[in-house]
Amino acid sequence: PHDLLQLSRTTKTLRAFLMSKSNCFALWEGALQRMELPPVIGELNEPQYVSLVFDNFCSHCGNEEKTHIMWEVRMRICKECLDKGIM
Repeated sequence: PHDLLQLSRTTKTLRAFLMSKSNCFALWEGALQRMELPPVIGELNEPQYVSLVFDNFCSHCGNEEKTHIMWEVRMRICKECLDKGIM
């Protein structure tokens, strides 16, 4: 799934194709099933879920250090933002 996400970030054409539910829903779903991850939660679509799981940057500030997923709000947050009371 992470490879699909990275590929979708290379060109506008690939992004449009890979983000289209009508074209690629089965592709994203199959990639997630092979990883044995928990099912997609809440209102997240498959690419958003993959980004949450595999990207390492804070959803609030973009920091890539010491982040962790806050599943209840479907965000990845860094220690610095957490300490500031952002969440």
